[in-house]
Amino acid sequence: MDPQKNKIPIDKTIFFGALLLMLLVSAACLAFPEQALSVSGVLRNFVITKFDWFFLLFGLGVFIVCIVVGCSRYGRIRLGGEGEKPAYSFYSWLAMIFFSAIGSSAILWSVCEPLNYIASPPFGYEPYSLEAFNIAIPYGLFHWGPVAWSFYALSGLVVSYYFLVLKRRNLKISGVMTDLIGEKAAKGVPGKAIDIVTIFATFCTFAPALGLGVPLLSVLICKITGLPDTTELQVAVLVVWMFIFSISVYRGLDKGIKILSDINMYLLIGVILFIFFASGARYILAASVEEFGTLLSNFLRMNSYSDVFGGGTFAQDWTVFYWSWWVASVPFMAIFIARVSKGRTVRELVFGIMGAGSAGTMAIFCVLGNYALKLQHSGMVDLAKINAEQGSNYAVLAMLDQLPFKNVIIVGVILLYFVFLATCVDSCAFTMGCIASKEMTDISQPARWNRLSWSIAIAILGVAVLKLGGGINALQTFVIVVGLPSALLTIAMTVLLFRWLKKRETKEKP
Repeated sequence: MDPQKNKIPIDKTIFFGALLLMLLVSAACLAFPEQALSVSGVLRNFVITKFDWFFLLFGLGVFIVCIVVGCSRYGRIRLGGEGEKPAYSFYSWLAMIFFSAIGSSAILWSVCEPLNYIASPPFGYEPYSLEAFNIAIPYGLFHWGPVAWSFYALSGLVVSYYFLVLKRRNLKISGVMTDLIGEKAAKGVPGKAIDIVTIFATFCTFAPALGLGVPLLSVLICKITGLPDTTELQVAVLVVWMFIFSISVYRGLDKGIKILSDINMYLLIGVILFIFFASGARYILAASVEEFGTLLSNFLRMNSYSDVFGGGTFAQDWTVFYWSWWVASVPFMAIFIARVSKGRTVRELVFGIMGAGSAGTMAIFCVLGNYALKLQHSGMVDLAKINAEQGSNYAVLAMLDQLPFKNVIIVGVILLYFVFLATCVDSCAFTMGCIASKEMTDISQPARWNRLSWSIAIAILGVAVLKLGGGINALQTFVIVVGLPSALLTIAMTVLLFRWLKKRETKEKP
């Protein structure tokens, strides 16, 4: 059966309930942007200051669980059954997961995060000191490395096991939780509420992409064209972007998201290689080797550092913030990973996501981040000052402006950003469609009108929030608030995974 023609009916309660929640919250952010930002800010501060210890332990715990499960005898279990062939090539499988997860944020933060770290370094180091420069990239590698990707690897494994090994015919978090909360609750009001909130949280993961990606795109386009940077230009960027991802959503998983992800990978490799050679390959290699050594020697310290006696807020502002941000996307990413991971073994899933995901983000940081620090340390460009006074978008532009053939590379980054953002939202719309569908199999896809409805809703609400008010900041902040319940959900799902594995082992005993 052609999955594109397989008309999967929607769950009307989930579909319209989630759509209504998105509209109400977006309307509130538009009507009362300052109040919405204030409330979400209070909640954000509560999460990252009161639960800093929890997130640090949680991150290290998830990382350890992934290593243990991946290396255990359970690592040989094939998702979908023995002899099942992978639905996608290894390259395309990892590309879809990678670009669905990081959006376009890694490009921006690979430049600006180290600049922030040298200005306000951890471990009590003096700003702009040698120690601050030495720790800047390693901390970025830590925040975008194996611990962060283990959140997606573990949660993706749980939902994949539920969907592909236990053969449950839906892709809903409420369904995954059935063995914990009971079938009645999972199919009743509590289950519907879980799925509605999951869709809303997925929508909110789009906010950082919108709030960070579109303004940077506008700045880069203005540099090339000479146009003024206006809200109208940003809306025009969104319209072009909406056209790209709407076509991809309509074409589905195989002919849409997969192709966009493959294009994305080629563009990213091209941009990274150009900057690598243009900025000084030897310098990048030498710095990266030293920085990986610094990361390894400080790995446990970074995982537990909260500066209790020093009273600093570096860990809360960055590590706790990042863990909360990454884990807020767990429900969305877990469902998407399950849908594309048929035929993979448990070991492939865990170490593929942790390894390839980390390699991709670390390569971006090592090349772009080190070039930014090279310009800063040599005195060629004061990027830290530009970042602090003009904003992160102009810091990225100032860095790119120092490269040979700068207009060519800026055009390349513009194209990369367009496809980056389109792939991210495309995956969001596809996943929201899966959750709103009554049932799903490992070959089915949400109905086209279902997928398109979510993509259009994301685009329209995104344009409205960006153009009419400051509510985008409230939505971005809300993503961090979602991190705490998502972390608790991950713990619950991990308990279920070990129950299922133990039950499987009991059945296999003679």
